[in-house]
Amino acid sequence: MKEKDLDYIAALEKAIKKKYGVEAIENPAKFWNEEKEKDYLSQLEDFVAKQRKYELGAEPKDVVRFLITKKL
Repeated sequence: MKEKDLDYIAALEKAIKKKYGVEAIENPAKFWNEEKEKDYLSQLEDFVAKQRKYELGAEPKDVVRFLITKKL
């Protein structure tokens, strides 16, 4: 297995930092906390509820040889 070239990795991180800023090379977990976790979970629950509502409304229903969605 090839050994990682640490100089190449450092140069790559420097280039990313220069182009995109310091936050681009930071660990994302550093900025995560309990408040953000709760907000994320509530957003996820809302998304899942909307998705389920859409999926249930979009199921085709057989009406005399035609498929019509439940919305109609």
